[in-house]
Amino acid sequence: MPRQTRRKSTASVATPSREAGNSQSDPTGSPSVVTEGVVAKLVERIEGLSARVEALASLPPTPPNVTPSTPSQRQPLAQEDPPLQVSADGVSSTAQPTDARSKCCQIVQNARKEARQELKTTDFPRFIGGSPEEIPATVALPATSGGGLFSNSRSTSTSGSVRAHLSSFDRLLATSAIAPGSVCSYFLLLYSLSEDVRNRISASTDYALSEFSDVQALVARFQELYRDLRAALLTTYQDVSEAARLRQEWHDLRQTAGSSYLSFLSQVDKFRVELRLQGDTLSDSAVFDKLINCALAPFNDWALQYLLSGTALATARSQLESRAKLWRSQAPSSVPPVPEVATLGTPGRRFPHLKSLPFDTCKRCLIKGHKARDCPDDLPNSIESRCLACGNFGHRASECRLAKDPPENQSSSRSSNQSIPEAQSCDALSSSRLPPNATPDAAWVATLQCEPLMSSLARNLYLLGVQRPRLSRC
Repeated sequence: MPRQTRRKSTASVATPSREAGNSQSDPTGSPSVVTEGVVAKLVERIEGLSARVEALASLPPTPPNVTPSTPSQRQPLAQEDPPLQVSADGVSSTAQPTDARSKCCQIVQNARKEARQELKTTDFPRFIGGSPEEIPATVALPATSGGGLFSNSRSTSTSGSVRAHLSSFDRLLATSAIAPGSVCSYFLLLYSLSEDVRNRISASTDYALSEFSDVQALVARFQELYRDLRAALLTTYQDVSEAARLRQEWHDLRQTAGSSYLSFLSQVDKFRVELRLQGDTLSDSAVFDKLINCALAPFNDWALQYLLSGTALATARSQLESRAKLWRSQAPSSVPPVPEVATLGTPGRRFPHLKSLPFDTCKRCLIKGHKARDCPDDLPNSIESRCLACGNFGHRASECRLAKDPPENQSSSRSSNQSIPEAQSCDALSSSRLPPNATPDAAWVATLQCEPLMSSLARNLYLLGVQRPRLSRC
């Protein structure tokens, strides 16, 4: 019933308009016959349009730049999510593998981007292979981070060898806080190689890595790729003679007299790194053996103490360096200089020639302003380095020509020597006492070879008041 009522209302509305249209279209103004079939078709069209309007009104608002679909082109409804699957590890959905795979792809993309940016920021040199003589003056190589060319100063490593390149690469990882063997470290090493080097060692990215859906498996795979890439570089570009040369230099490394212990430690560290890059890793016992047997005292004794106490090599190395710095700072003030009589006669002697001193300079204390007879000092200056016969510097009393007495005085010297016991030892001579009026014979003084005894004897002579102008008032 409602449908019929709607038809009637529609027909009643449509008939006048149709008639009006016919009256307008008919130039003669004659009435046209409207059949029931034509009216029925018009009603069906109007109903179809109204149904479409109602359907469009019930749909949600269409986002911009999207063409609304017709009912005939309407997409089927989305299927419901598959049921959750319970496993031993917990609840998992079939959508998780897709999310894990996209996460692995994102890790690889970020690592590639970070490696390119790091090479661009640090201007890290590219390894092009060969020796420095084979590298042209200007190498036109595309930069790993984009356009531009590398000059000869930044296109290769310092020595042009794979060992130097890997050493610089390890320093780059340390300063950039990138873990060796990580995804970024692999791409960083790969992009630091020229195209010729990568083609020679067949280094290319495994595009099957994009199919990984396990992050742990992806990281383990990149660690393996990183080790294989370093091994391929060493196998292809390593010089066998260079490894033998480094081992021989390590064998010959010793601390020489006058060299710094800190420089010796730096040499040990350098050889450890270079040999490791050549595939020859030094053990801790070998390094301890070098520090003990090839260093000077007291540093070798310190290293032996650390070895016997079971101290780790890294800790012992750090403490040895600290103690060496402390030893170097305290050595000049704690160790007094020992005078050597043999060097006093050389052109670079430390003491002046007494005859060349000015007239008003005391030849006992070497100070201007008074004579030797008016000198207030108890003993002459640097008496341990003076000749006890003439008082000059540069020779001993046994070598002094003034200590040779003339023949007429030898008999008197023998008689005076009879009161003095023979010198058996330094203790016996130091304990002997001279008579109050005795004058020591020069020949007897020349036999004294103990320097501390000479100074003690000179002090005793002065205290006894023995007038010896050659010694006390020179």
